[in-house]
Order: sequence, then structure tokens, then C-alpha cells
Amino acid sequence: MPFYLRPEAHDWFSNLQKSKKPGRGFTLDFDMYYTCLIAGIAAGKRAKLPDDPKLDLSDFPGEYRQNGKLIVAMFLARECKVRGVRLDDRKRLHDTIRDLVSPDSSPWLSPAGMRLMNEYAAGGLDVLIDSSRGQKPQHLEAFLPKFLAQIDQLLNPS
Repeated sequence: MPFYLRPEAHDWFSNLQKSKKPGRGFTLDFDMYYTCLIAGIAAGKRAKLPDDPKLDLSDFPGEYRQNGKLIVAMFLARECKVRGVRLDDRKRLHDTIRDLVSPDSSPWLSPAGMRLMNEYAAGGLDVLIDSSRGQKPQHLEAFLPKFLAQIDQLLNPS
């Protein structure tokens, strides 16, 4: 199963996709996916995927490819936390990694790992929409600081 981006993400991020100036908008579908994934991982929120989801993205594209293993590591850290797997519990840690990772696949994830990561990205879209009260972001320059503050608050609640 490749990366899955919910169809409504294109609409919600549409204003950030319009700019063709470098650094002024999202240029890849994976920019939207990654933003949703980070929000879902930070919030620990997953959303159910359709039984037959439209599959859009097959591998880490462009500059994301060099950071693909880091993205997978963030996902694994969240899943280990959710499953209550401690780093000193080698057997459970090994079993979890074996369940979610496939070193022979392009994005290094097993089908189960890919599905879970896609569920975090789907849940992250819900987090972003809910936190903005449904208001679509208008400009990347305004969206990114709010997004970073939201992620910081989710990861470091007061």
C-alpha cells in the first residue's frame, strides 16, 4: 500500500498550492501528506481509511527521500509509545519493528506499517481542520508559524 492522502486535503490546502514561487507554497502532494502526518503523530490521532483508498503516492519524493528513514523513525517512536513498548524491552521492540518495517520496500514499511502511517496522516488532517475551525489556510507564511506552535503544544502540553 502506497502513501494515501485523503481527497479533502487537496481542497483544504488549495490556497497553499497556488503559489508557484519557490518557498511560497506546497509544490508536492507529499508536502500536504507530511504536514498531516506530523500533526497526526504529534496528536497521537489516527483516522480510519476507506476500504479501497485512492492511492496517490508510492515513495518518498524529491527531498523527502533523503529524510525518509527519519520520517519512518518518528512514526515508529509514536507507535512504540502507543503500544507501550519500552526501548529496554528488546523482544517487544524487535517484534514491533518487524511488524511495521520492511527494509526491502521503497518506503521501508510493511503493509501494516504503511496502513498505520496513512491513518496518522488521515487523523492529522482532522487535527488541522479542527484546530482551525474549518478555516482553510490562506498563505504559507501565516500557516507555518501556527502549525509549528500547534505541534509544539501537542508535544509539550503545559
